Amino acid sequence: MYFLVFKDIYQIMIADISMVKDNTNVNDIFISTNELSFALNALTGRKVMITRRSQNSPFIDIDQMEVDAAVILYGKDSKKREELLREYNITYLYWSNYWIRSEYYSNEKGEITNWFDPILAKDIKNYKEYFESYNISYFSQNTWIDPSIKKEKIRKYNLLFVSPKNYRSFEKPWYEDLDNYLKEVWIYSYKNQTIARIYKVSYEK
Repeated sequence: MYFLVFKDIYQIMIADISMVKDNTNVNDIFISTNELSFALNALTGRKVMITRRSQNSPFIDIDQMEVDAAVILYGKDSKKREELLREYNITYLYWSNYWIRSEYYSNEKGEITNWFDPILAKDIKNYKEYFESYNISYFSQNTWIDPSIKKEKIRKYNLLFVSPKNYRSFEKPWYEDLDNYLKEVWIYSYKNQTIARIYKVSYEK
């Protein structure tokens, strides 16, 4: 299932490759979901804030970057959001209609039934308090940390999942204040359906 979903994401993003390569710099940094970021980096070479955990360097604090990405996308504090956007030098946000599906599965009623590769962190340090201080909904679960490897012999961890309750809408799942920093610079549609959007991040609201 994991690889079938990623194949779908890859096919959707094929149309985005030329636009990203032709209109952005190799040093630009994108923010998106883990899986969309992984595909974007793989297809275009552009830098991303977060990505599939197994593809990260063991020498960086992946958990801190994950929780900071959650604050940027879903936190309720504009000052902290801008601080983190500047700290990580985020230049673009990439959205596609696979945003939610790249994180959580749902049934025909729209009810979440399972997870794919959402923003998450190990339940360490003060991450619970960090989420709570910026009003980010989360839930705890002892489970596998890598979505591509879910086997009984694989170690499980106490994890904090950024909840789908944070989603505002299908096309703009992030917290509304983030819109103040975004300017749409590209849109891709197919058969009257919006497939993907790229937003330039501006720090001048």
